[in-house]
Amino acid sequence: MRFCPSSNVDIRDDIILLDRGDYTSCTVNLCGATLTSWRINNKEMIFASRESHYTGLIRGGIQFIFPVIGEWEFGPHNGFARNSLWTVKEGPVRTENGDVYAVVSLPSNPYTESVWSHKFRLKYKIVLHEKKIVFHMGVENLSKYYPFTFKIMQQALMKVPDVTKCEIIGLKNCKYKNCLTGEIAVEDREKVTISKYTDRIYINADNEVIVTNTIKGGKLDFIKQSTHDITLWNPWSEKSKEIACLSADEYIGFIGVQAGLRSTTCLEPLSCWKARQTFEYIAPKENKKERKAPKDFYDLFEGYC
Repeated sequence: MRFCPSSNVDIRDDIILLDRGDYTSCTVNLCGATLTSWRINNKEMIFASRESHYTGLIRGGIQFIFPVIGEWEFGPHNGFARNSLWTVKEGPVRTENGDVYAVVSLPSNPYTESVWSHKFRLKYKIVLHEKKIVFHMGVENLSKYYPFTFKIMQQALMKVPDVTKCEIIGLKNCKYKNCLTGEIAVEDREKVTISKYTDRIYINADNEVIVTNTIKGGKLDFIKQSTHDITLWNPWSEKSKEIACLSADEYIGFIGVQAGLRSTTCLEPLSCWKARQTFEYIAPKENKKERKAPKDFYDLFEGYC
């Protein structure tokens, strides 16, 4: 069961709403810094199971996984970041161009140190644009003397009308591990599709992946910086029956395209690691606008580290 060990307030007080107007908004649950909703013109982009308990386990959304991925003998599955109460450091703030952002943080505390004895601070900046949402992630080692190792991932379940009709573009020629069989292979498909239980880690994947046939027939453009791997996941009907807070028929309505560092990363004392990930919705027949050169992501958190 999901819990927030440091929380002593009603969970309804632990919600951040970023509202850009025109029915475009996103909602962040501070219990885990989980994005539970992202709407563009009132169209929901995020999958959340109807069986979710928003005061406990949230099955779906975009979750922050740290410092481990998967099973862990010392603490909860997928680490403690998604089980801890984060604090708001800034925002929500509206910028001059109408975008809205907020910054949340999770420092080490007695609970985290009881399962992982390191001094750290996580910083998470969420920026809501007209048709995209950008996540800036930072991990800081606060120790003067000791390095630590970690893994990190954004576990994202995106809403789709029918996962069997989605095509994932951008993974061809990428080496992957099939987590169901242990097989290591190279993706030979230009357009990857899902028609069964899928759990694959694409190693050192390209920084841009596109998912077609999402909401209203549009595309979802996913761009990552400083995270190496992409996990493609859907539990299909047989595995869905074993997953808590997920109805057996809901697998058809979501796709998991999840970026992170699946291999162990070492962070030296008094140093930090930073990354950026973007989800952009492209409506049908809409030409993708040329992007301006992004600001160097090492400058994303001004005054940080």
